[in-house]
Amino acid sequence: MALFKVLLIFCVLSVSVSGQQQQHQRLNFRGAGQADRGLALKALEEELAAHGDRIHRLESDLEQLFISLPKNVEGNLGHQAVRYALHRFFLKRHGWFIRGLEPDGAEWSGETDGQLIPPSSSISLKEWVPSFLQDTLEARVGQRGSSLHDLAAVAAAMEDLIQRESKERLSMVYLAHELSTFDSLPRLPVSEVLLTYFMSFLVANNFTVGSYAELMGKRQMFQRAYRNFTEASYWFYDKLESHFQQSDSDEYGQYNFGWASNVVTDIGESFYSFNEKECSALRSALSSVESRKPGRVRLSTFYNMTRYSHWRFTERPEFLRALGSLDDSDPKNPSVIIPNYAMARTNCLDGSHLFAICCRNTCEDMMGDLEKSLGAPSASAEQLATLVANLPSESVEAPRELPPDLVGKLQEISEHHGGAVPIHGRLFAQWMHHAYPLECPYPHEEGINPQTASEWMEGGETEASESEMQKHLDNDMCAVNWQGRADCEEESTELPWIMKERLIAQSSPVSPVFGGDDAGAVAAGAVEVAAGATEEVSGTSVLCLFAVVSFMSSCIYAHRRSSTYPELGVVLGEQMAGVNEVRVAKAVAALSLLALGYCADLLNGAMLFGAVCFATLTSVALAGSAGGGSSCSSKTALRSNTKAL
Repeated sequence: MALFKVLLIFCVLSVSVSGQQQQHQRLNFRGAGQADRGLALKALEEELAAHGDRIHRLESDLEQLFISLPKNVEGNLGHQAVRYALHRFFLKRHGWFIRGLEPDGAEWSGETDGQLIPPSSSISLKEWVPSFLQDTLEARVGQRGSSLHDLAAVAAAMEDLIQRESKERLSMVYLAHELSTFDSLPRLPVSEVLLTYFMSFLVANNFTVGSYAELMGKRQMFQRAYRNFTEASYWFYDKLESHFQQSDSDEYGQYNFGWASNVVTDIGESFYSFNEKECSALRSALSSVESRKPGRVRLSTFYNMTRYSHWRFTERPEFLRALGSLDDSDPKNPSVIIPNYAMARTNCLDGSHLFAICCRNTCEDMMGDLEKSLGAPSASAEQLATLVANLPSESVEAPRELPPDLVGKLQEISEHHGGAVPIHGRLFAQWMHHAYPLECPYPHEEGINPQTASEWMEGGETEASESEMQKHLDNDMCAVNWQGRADCEEESTELPWIMKERLIAQSSPVSPVFGGDDAGAVAAGAVEVAAGATEEVSGTSVLCLFAVVSFMSSCIYAHRRSSTYPELGVVLGEQMAGVNEVRVAKAVAALSLLALGYCADLLNGAMLFGAVCFATLTSVALAGSAGGGSSCSSKTALRSNTKAL
C-alpha cells in the first residue's frame, strides 16, 4: 500500500512538472500545420471516391472553365491545362495564389511555338503539394487525362489540406491562451481566441509566443503597428457576428472547437473580399497618374508618388522586372505596368504554407464571359472581335468600335494559328491587354517567376535608395503637373506587341524510328509513341502517324523480298519475285511520302488530293498490266507477307 502511494505521488508530480514545462514552452506559429505526403495522399483518395454535394458543387463551379479548355482525344485535360485551371479557379474563388500552381512555377511547362518549355528543376518545400497531388492522380488515370470529377477532387483535396492547416494553428492559439481544444467557451473568450488567430493570420503566422502575458503584450503592439487594423477588425467582427447569428451555442451558451474551426476556415476563404478594397485603392492610385502609354505609370512618377501620398512605391527596377511589372521596351522611359504590379507577389498576404492572398485578376471577369459565350478553346477573329466590342470593364465602356489596328492584331493571331485564335494562349492574353490595358496583365514572352521580397533578397535588395529614385526623377525631362502626373507630348502611346505564342496545351510530336527490320515492332513503337501524346491529337497528327507506319512498313517489306537493299523510294526491288507485290509496295511508299510532305507543310490540301488521285490511278494501271494478270500463288504470297507485316 505504501508503494502504491509513492507511485501515485510520483505520477502527480510528473504531470505537474510536465504541465509547467508546457506552459513555458515557446509556441512557433511559422511551421505549424504543414502537411506531409501521407496526409496529401489520404485527402486525394477520399475526394476521388466522394460523390456528395460538395464535389458536385465544385464540379459545377469548374464546369465552364473545363469546357473552354483544350482537351485530349479522350475529352479530358492534360497536365498543363489542369494546373492552369486550378490556378485560375482558386484565384477567382478565394483570391488564393496557390504555391506551385503559379505560371512559370515548379513543373509549369507549356508549348512556345512548337518548342516545349522544360519544367523547373526544383520544387520548394512550400510548392510540392499541388505537384504531388497531380502526379499521384496522373499515375492513376494513365493516358486518359483528368476528367471534370478528377479536377474537382484535386481542388477539394487542396481545400482539405488548407482547412487542416488552419485547424492546427487554431489549436496552437488555444494553447497560447492556456486553453484546451476540448473546452467549450462562452462568447467573449472564444472571440478573444479568434481575434488572436486573426492577428496571426494578418502577419502570415510569423511570430512566436512563450506565455499568455507575452501574447497579450504582442497583441497590443500589433494593434498599434498594423496599418488599417481598425478597418480589418471591423471586417473580422462582422464575420464573427454572422457566425454567432447562424450557429446556435450549446445548452450552456458556449462554443466548441469545431465551431471555432469553421470560423477560421471562413476567414481564410473570404478575406480576399476585404483585401480587394486595398487592391482597388492601389489600382485607382496608379490609374490616376497613368501615362500616355495605356495601362502604365512612368517609373519617375511611380517613385514621386512616395513623396506626396501614403503609398510607398520604392521597388528597384530589377525587382520590378523580376515581378513582371516593368515595361522597359523604351529604355529611356521605363514604366510600371499597372495590372501586373497590382497582382505582384509583393502585394500578397501569406495566409498559409499553401497559398497567398493576392489582388484578383480583374481580367478574369472578361475571360469568364468569353468562355461562357464560346464554350470552346478557340474561335474566329471575327467572333472574338464582336464579343469583346460588347464587353464592358471598369475602365472601358461598351458597346464600342474596336480600333482597326487592334482588329488587325487579332487577325494576325488567327493567321498564325491557321484560322482560329486560342483564347488561352499568350498572344490572345497580350491582345486582351491591348483591349483592356488597366484590367488585363501583360504576358511577357519569357517566363517570369513570381517572387516575394524575402525570396528576392537572397540575391539582392528590393528597395531603391533615395538617391536612386532621385536619379530617375532628374533624368525624366517631362514636366510634372499639379496632380503629380508627367505630361509628355512626345511620349509614345504604342504598347509592346511580340508575336511569340505560348499555349497551355502540349502537343507531342511523333518522330519516325529507323534502324529496325521488323515492321510489326516498328508499328508497335509508333503506336506507343502516339499513346504517349496525352494532349491534343488532331486529324493531321493521325495522318502523320499513319504515313510514318505505312512508309516504313512498305520499305521493310521490300527489303525482305529483295536480296539487296535498293535506293529508298526509287527502286524497291526489281530483282524480287512477284512484280505486283513490288509495285504495290512502291505505290504505298509513294502515297506515304505524299502524306509526309503534307505534314511538313510542303503540300497543301488541294495538292495532296490531286497527287493521291494521280498516284492511285497510276498504281492501278501498273498492277493491271503486270504480265497478263497475277497468279493465285502471287496473291497468296502477297496475303501471307501482308499478314506477316
